[in-house]
Amino acid sequence: TGPTLPSARQGTGLVSLQSLLLLMQFGKARAEKDKSFVLAVEEPELHIQPSQQKRLVNRLNALCDQTIVTTHSPIVAAMFPAPDTLFIDTNTGTLTAKPLMDTVPAQPTNHQQHLLYAWRQKLVAALMHEAVLIPEGVSDVAWLEALQTALELHQGWETDTAHQSRFSTFVGVVPTEDAKVADTFAIINKVHTRPCIIVDGDPAGRGYFNAVKTSNPPPRSVVFWPQDWTMESIVTWIVQVDEAAMLADLGTALGATFANAQALTDYLLTKKSYAPTHETVSVTIMSNAACRARATQLLNALCDVLRSPADEDMPLFLHITADSTASMQVFRFAPP
Repeated sequence: TGPTLPSARQGTGLVSLQSLLLLMQFGKARAEKDKSFVLAVEEPELHIQPSQQKRLVNRLNALCDQTIVTTHSPIVAAMFPAPDTLFIDTNTGTLTAKPLMDTVPAQPTNHQQHLLYAWRQKLVAALMHEAVLIPEGVSDVAWLEALQTALELHQGWETDTAHQSRFSTFVGVVPTEDAKVADTFAIINKVHTRPCIIVDGDPAGRGYFNAVKTSNPPPRSVVFWPQDWTMESIVTWIVQVDEAAMLADLGTALGATFANAQALTDYLLTKKSYAPTHETVSVTIMSNAACRARATQLLNALCDVLRSPADEDMPLFLHITADSTASMQVFRFAPP
């Protein structure tokens, strides 16, 4: 039907698919003889767009007696049922494999429906990190993602690693609905070896902590925001490094007037679930060099507390000895 192109001159993706098609023909031949066919595929997401990833994985699952897929793609991993999605980990030379959930309840709660179905890609993506952070709600997740993204978009050629945020590299954040911290932790704790929680500095936050601290094992690390602080307070704290200029810039970007930092916090609290505000505020904040430096300092300090919690004070975070145990370190954010 047209000129041919030698395989050596074809793209890597096409060559990879050709190899897979040949294997599938082998599988078809076995099926025609009533023989089983088990196929192991490494990273099928390579070189193909997401829509084709789904078609490919579904076809493999439909035609093979068993399909074993290794992947770093949350899109691909989320295509499989929760009991069939295994997370592989190595610890001191020991390899373990844990399912996303052993058995999905016949009548899952609303929270389980959101986490295991609607948000499965986000959940799987978070579990692929070294540490997993469980916040109080989805707005906390949205703020952390928006701030990190806006910060990364201001990297320069000369920016050294010490002045870059490490947070998104090592910490995955799980979407938590309606402050279901304990319920989310119960699911994550069975899959991941380093689940952590972060809660507001109010009685409700203390209650979420009390609900998980006796778990076996307990959270590896627990972080409290200061008394009566929320994630919106943290955003305002970043702004306060150059308060006058940033309040003016944010007022222009948001079409509002902020007399002081508290006015900004109050405004953000009315927009907790409004993604455009999260993005606009984050982009505006990160256009300021002083704010970028403060945000980087915070995210890196938080990353260190979650990855390698010590039984002592750490930068920006005070160790709460009274609440800590040998297997759980508790901290409170203490802005200078």
